[in-house]
Amino acid sequence: MSEISAIKRSRVAQEGARRFFQTTELIASHLKRSSDKNLVFALSSKKNNLSNLLAASCAIHCFNYLGIRTKTDEQMVSQVTSMEAFETVEKREIYKEFLDLIGSSIQHEISLSLLELNYEEQILTAMIEKKNVYEERFIQNLTDQLEEHLIKSLNQYPTVFWIDHVGELTGFIPFVKSQILEETAGLKATAIDLEKNLKGEEKGDRYIELSTIFHLINKMQKSFEFSSTRDLKLETFPIKKILNQIIAYRLNFYPISKVGLVCFQDATKLKKIIYKKLLDADTTPIDYESLELDLTVLIRENIIEQAQKGPNKFVYFLQNLLELTFEETFSVLSRFGVSNVSLFCHILSFDYNQFKNDISLNQLSKMDFLTADSQKSLIWKVEQKLNEIKLISLSRSERSVEEILNNFEESEILVLKNICRTLKIEFDDLRQLFQKKMIIEKIIRKKYPLKGPTSCYSMVFDIPEILANLCKTIYFTFFRKISCQFARVLETYVKIKEDKGLYLLGIKRIFESTANEEWVVIKIEELIIQRLMRRQEELAMIFNAENDAFLVNSFIYARLFDCNLSDANEILHNEPSFFYGDSIGLGLPKDMISPVSYIFAYDLLYRFKDNQEFLKIQKEQLKEMKNQKSTEKRDEIKKVQKLNTLNWIDKKITSSLMSVSAVSVNPTTLYWNEKDTQIVIDNLMIHSKLKDRKICSECNYDVSSSSCEHPNSHRKANAIDLMAQYYHFALTRIKQNWEKTKVPTIQELTDNIHIWLNEIMFPRLNRNITENDIDQMIEGERRGLSQKIAIAIGQKLDKAIYKKFKANLKKKRGT
Repeated sequence: MSEISAIKRSRVAQEGARRFFQTTELIASHLKRSSDKNLVFALSSKKNNLSNLLAASCAIHCFNYLGIRTKTDEQMVSQVTSMEAFETVEKREIYKEFLDLIGSSIQHEISLSLLELNYEEQILTAMIEKKNVYEERFIQNLTDQLEEHLIKSLNQYPTVFWIDHVGELTGFIPFVKSQILEETAGLKATAIDLEKNLKGEEKGDRYIELSTIFHLINKMQKSFEFSSTRDLKLETFPIKKILNQIIAYRLNFYPISKVGLVCFQDATKLKKIIYKKLLDADTTPIDYESLELDLTVLIRENIIEQAQKGPNKFVYFLQNLLELTFEETFSVLSRFGVSNVSLFCHILSFDYNQFKNDISLNQLSKMDFLTADSQKSLIWKVEQKLNEIKLISLSRSERSVEEILNNFEESEILVLKNICRTLKIEFDDLRQLFQKKMIIEKIIRKKYPLKGPTSCYSMVFDIPEILANLCKTIYFTFFRKISCQFARVLETYVKIKEDKGLYLLGIKRIFESTANEEWVVIKIEELIIQRLMRRQEELAMIFNAENDAFLVNSFIYARLFDCNLSDANEILHNEPSFFYGDSIGLGLPKDMISPVSYIFAYDLLYRFKDNQEFLKIQKEQLKEMKNQKSTEKRDEIKKVQKLNTLNWIDKKITSSLMSVSAVSVNPTTLYWNEKDTQIVIDNLMIHSKLKDRKICSECNYDVSSSSCEHPNSHRKANAIDLMAQYYHFALTRIKQNWEKTKVPTIQELTDNIHIWLNEIMFPRLNRNITENDIDQMIEGERRGLSQKIAIAIGQKLDKAIYKKFKANLKKKRGT
């Protein structure tokens, strides 16, 4: 692979991760699809606040897409008779957990975003008014405001929101996300040993929001020289460094031109309006679909207004609204079918309804505009042929094709008809194309002038869909912005669930260790404890639970044991801790314990280990019982098989040939069918595998339970012998009920079966079969042979039914 190709693939992988695999996108997607939207409404009700709707979306994603459960299979079997009711209970428990863990996250997100927009607006206004933003007084004033805001917000908001907010102000978040996606765009490792897995972490794009916040913290700590938020509250130096970065980034972030600045300001004003509406929707119950409609209409109006100002202003506006780079903005437009932004903006200046009326009155379609240019080439072909005729003086007219069609003189039209016939073109099609061309050029183009080919007008037909898609994208961009904390909490569910798989592998290795491998047990346990402590640290930050050890560890317990958060909390509070051993029976300390605790991690590990040990013993007992039942059942089946493999064919033949004697019976209803063939195939498959069956080599008599006159010729029956026995039994039963049936000897039947088997096995063996090959028959070949015998029995039976029916009918008529 060339270097350029590898770079391109890496970029495609990054773009894919950025567009499709962000957790915020997954949460928003459940409010885009009608089926998922109904599930969300069923959980939270249609009229509700945004926090409840997003919590319901997360709960649906956890349950339906990630397999998160709050009840074990044993509880499901013992407590609930209806699966649907049981699932509803689990979804509601996850939904309640999300509401408890999220708190006022949307209000925090929006409040901080509005504060950020206020600073943005202040800088943009100063730049538009041509003030010197690098002037010391302006910078000092802005720095003082920001410093006051940073210190106040640090004490007012949870740490995770403050870090996120500072990341936005400093421009660190886009940089960190791009770095994560770049690092993880390569191929994932397919096989890593257990120790490395327990020590390491999944690649960052797996949990993009969690990775972003923790990478952001690391970058901020290195850049601004602090170790914890406590340092920020006590020292001024890190805050000063943060302020310098914010000022440097923000003053160089905006466009240079006044046109770009005004468009950025317009986008900022719209963002503030949208955020305020979303904030109201979180504090007051709303009808979600009405909110979506109101905001998309607002966005649509602003898009059209900006587009009518010109393509440059429109792109600047959209760039700030979506918070994308210039190239990414064009990529979004291109995805919705806008490859020519100037054309798009020009078309939005049309009176769309009037345009639709005009093309409707003139019976023009989108395809007419798309193919208008190629239609000219059709007219040009006719023109070329007409010029050839003029050159050899076969036509006196000097007019062009368009002039002839316009004047419509009969003699000239006759010439055109002959040309069309020669070129295999319908004259009516040519005339219709010309008329549409005239309408487009003389009416549409004059009333709605556009630069470029006629096909450009086809975009007008797509405008409603383009605007709808663009408005929805912008709307859900804001939705994703306010759901970052929901995404982080959702990713913690995924992360702990996937950790569980690693812990199970570790515990399995512990159970398999020998008495001489005590060091293996200790090492694996320590690795699991260290991983649990890393999760404790992450959860304490995400849940704003630096002082709530039981919330953090109850969450880990709930995910490891598939129970709800409140039950997990109750268990950890009330049950004796494994940390103190079985003899003491003390619970975990209620106070003076940190969420990031070796004691808690040790306790969680040993609870999980004890549970797995119990499940292992339970599985072994069930396996033993199952094996015993399986052995008993197998013995019983063998007994039944020996007796029953011939029962069905006996009943089928006897009942069919007896029923045909009845006056009212239609013989065709008794004929062999596909179902009968399948039953015989199944019976033959079983019969041919019967064990301990003996046969006489001389007379082919079954001597399993009785002897024949050749006691020295007995041998173990093979599959062909048993199939021939079945075949012979069926034909004998037919003869008993219709004496005129000819039954070959069992040796003749054996020879026939041998020929059939040779035909079936030859393609695989590429030679004729021997006696030794019979036992090497594979299942497909055995089934194919059984099918041939079943069909042969069916044909013989159908013939006997028909002949017996005819004989009975003849006998009745004779009487």
